[in-house]
Amino acid sequence: MERLNFRLDLVTPAFLGGATQSSEWRLPPIKAALRQWWRIVAAKHNGYDFMKIRELEGSLFGHAWLKHSGPGIEARTWALKSPVRFALRSWTPGKMSSWQNDPKISHPEVGMPVGAHLYLGYGPLTFKDGHTALKAPPALSPRETATLSLYFPETVATPYGNLRVGAHLQLAFRLLRAFGTIGGRSRNGWGSVDCEPYQEHDGAPHNAVAESGASLSLLELDQMLLKCSREFSRSLEDCLKLDWPHAIGVDTTGVLVWRSRKPWSSWEQAMEFIATLKIALRTGLAPFTKNSDLSNPVVDLRHIFAYPVTNHGVLEWSERDKMGNPKPTKSRKLRQTERFANQLRFKVHRVQGGYVVVAVHIPHRVPDVLLRKLRPQDQQFLRSEELKLWRKVHQYLDRDANLVRVQQATTGDSVR
Repeated sequence: MERLNFRLDLVTPAFLGGATQSSEWRLPPIKAALRQWWRIVAAKHNGYDFMKIRELEGSLFGHAWLKHSGPGIEARTWALKSPVRFALRSWTPGKMSSWQNDPKISHPEVGMPVGAHLYLGYGPLTFKDGHTALKAPPALSPRETATLSLYFPETVATPYGNLRVGAHLQLAFRLLRAFGTIGGRSRNGWGSVDCEPYQEHDGAPHNAVAESGASLSLLELDQMLLKCSREFSRSLEDCLKLDWPHAIGVDTTGVLVWRSRKPWSSWEQAMEFIATLKIALRTGLAPFTKNSDLSNPVVDLRHIFAYPVTNHGVLEWSERDKMGNPKPTKSRKLRQTERFANQLRFKVHRVQGGYVVVAVHIPHRVPDVLLRKLRPQDQQFLRSEELKLWRKVHQYLDRDANLVRVQQATTGDSVR
């Protein structure tokens, strides 16, 4: 058996809820994050063939859902245990028992200041007694660490030949380190984690990060982001031909990866910037012009970003009775049932001098299964507007004075 060791070091709070929803270091969210980035590795090397990637993923990580059929063979479902074994040195509970100092920011559609952290973390975070609070404390706090080990054979047999396990896992961890986050609301930057590989001798870490908080320089961060994004990139137009996340986008300017021009002095400030940026993108580039929830539950431009959207449900993506009529809540709002996540993902890196926000766009079109539920005119509207809207997003990010594309980044910026 071969082995890989990683030291996990949190940069922002993480919500890795167990059975009681309170957070602890636990394997399922870590495995889920790794599999997301492994799919991007596999997609690049397998022609973006979803069914092939699905079978390869089952062979590597295990499954209970693959179906097999052939001439003279009755269709059957078969299961496989993963040949990769994950081990955390300890499943330690989080240490953040309360939430402090949630900065207030403006939201033009709310009409009153909102907590930046609450906006990004609603669900694990809630509003209680006049301030932002943890719904199920504790959370995992910044600078909490864990040791992760993976044990695996050199190769794994798949329907398409032998797969070199170690090489695939290392590539996935490279992407996870550059862009990955773990746990609840992680696409908004929560659960930003550094995963530093190390060798172990006589049961003790060797060449590991010397202490919690050891950081990359801005130059090292730029080099890592650029190498990972270029290796697994695909044109924006080609990405939008598929309805699942499979590559980092690239346009005529370069890869769709931005970082904050200067480091912030704290993770709290970095998260406040992400919240302000997300609100500006949504309200500035895709204001609601048609949808008004139950009174006019039609698809609108904002729905290209993600779904559900608070107070702006779409009839076909909400709960209905047998006659197709909406089943509203007591407050006369649609019960939004469908889901697809935002493609623009955020991560916070701890660097020498502070905290840097990274934004990466992993483009794909609105899922076909949801599109088919809409009226033909709404389907046409979404498909005709997707590329235009995402180009506007990229232009906005390029013009933001606080951001820079990674290939245009210069080091030497000072802490805020």
